[in-house]
This record gives sequence, C-alpha cells and structure tokens, in this order.
Amino acid sequence: LVFFWFVIFCFFSIVAYLQADKYKTNDSFVINGYINAPQYYPFINGVAKIHIKYENYDKALEYLSMLKGNELNKNLVDIAVVLCGQNKFEEAEEVLNKSIELNYNPELCYANLSIIYEKKGEYAKALEYALKSYEINSYNIDISLNLARMYRLNNKFNEAINIYNKLLKFNKTNSEYYYSLGVLYNDINNKAKAIEFLETACKLDPKNEICLQKLEEIKKY
Repeated sequence: LVFFWFVIFCFFSIVAYLQADKYKTNDSFVINGYINAPQYYPFINGVAKIHIKYENYDKALEYLSMLKGNELNKNLVDIAVVLCGQNKFEEAEEVLNKSIELNYNPELCYANLSIIYEKKGEYAKALEYALKSYEINSYNIDISLNLARMYRLNNKFNEAINIYNKLLKFNKTNSEYYYSLGVLYNDINNKAKAIEFLETACKLDPKNEICLQKLEEIKKY
C-alpha cells in the first residue's frame, strides 16, 4: 500500500514537471476543478513549488490556496515566501506567526521572519529571529548561513566566522565558505587570514571572478 501511494506521488510529480512550459505550467485542468481534491494535494503542492522556484508568485499563491486543513497549515511557510516575493511583508509575518503557533516548521518560520526584518532594515530583530531558528535546528545549512549573514549585518564578525568554521567541518571543499571567511577576516582587519582563505577559495573555484577580484583588492592594501 505504501509503495502504491509512492508510485502515485511520483506519477503526479512527473506530470507536474512535464506540464511545465519553461517552468510555467498548463493550469487549466487544475483550475477547472478536475483535481482539486485531497488525493491530489501532492500534485498541487508540487506545481506550487515549481512556481515559487521560478518566482511566479501569483500562480504559486493560486495553487497554495487550493489546499485545505492540515495540508494548508503544513505549507504556510511557502505562502509566506510567496507573500514576501510580492513585498507583502506584514501579511507574510502574520502567516509565519500562525505557523509557529500551530508548531509547523517553526525553525523555517523564524528564519523567514529574520529575512523579513532584514529587508525592513531592522537588523537586530533579524538576528534575534535567526538565532531562534538556529537554536531549533543548528544542522540546517541554510539556517546556519542565514545566521552568519545576520551576524555580519550586526557587525558581529567573530560570531559569523565561528558559524562558517563549523560549516567547514562538514564540507571542506565549499569555495563559498572560504570566500565568506576571507571577507569576514578582512572585516576585522586580519589581512593575512583574509588572503589565506580567499586564495583557497580561488583554488577551489578558479573561474570565480568576484573571488579573484576580492583577493586582488585585498593584496593591494
């Protein structure tokens, strides 16, 4: 029975992808109500995520609004992401707080709240929510990167460095981590360390023009 439903889920996921025309799906048979039923929620959700990925926010919201009950509650974070994409930050904040209240994906809710406050220019508040997110799930890479960015926005460079050093323990070949560490060490005027990490980043990704320019810039001074 589990295998059967897995096959059904895969089938509708493939259909969602094949319906895409440059990732903009043919929605007519969904909108007409032919599959607007609980058993098709995985399909509806999958199509919504495609629209979110390619920033078709109106379409994404149209699909997400088809979900009901717990399925809707489980996707409140996606709805908030859509609202943020439409610059409706107050509405997004309300949706995220509702999701936290229902205890659906609280770590992602806090992370997205931090991004909302970052866009508002309220960096201290953004850091507060990023920390709450990290306290719930410190192993999530996106949550860790978000916290590191908020630390830097609040001029807490050493704290940001600590986050990237932890990430390096799990992935020692990620050029972006070395680049970010190089930039952060430059922020605290440790030129030697900055050059060391930027050189490593450039070796790992020799075609990265931004990294090469940054290294050249720091070496000049």
